[in-house]
This record gives sequence, structure tokens and C-alpha cells, in this order.
Amino acid sequence: MIPSLSFYAYLKEKADSLSALTLQISSNYFQAKLIQPQ
Repeated sequence: MIPSLSFYAYLKEKADSLSALTLQISSNYFQAKLIQPQ
């Protein structure tokens, strides 16, 4: 069975939201590090 195009679109949407979330988290992490240096 060949996956439909909508399935790929769904996966891409999930990957995009996941990478955006990861970017947000790492951004917040580095911002906290800059505000409170160890």
C-alpha cells in the first residue's frame, strides 16, 4: 500500500510543529542561561 499524499502532509505538519517546539524550548533555555550565568 502506497501512503497517500495527505499522509505525507500530515507527517510534515507534525515534524514542523515539533521542530518549532524544540526551537522554542532551546531558545528559552539559552535565554535563561544568559540571564542567570552559572
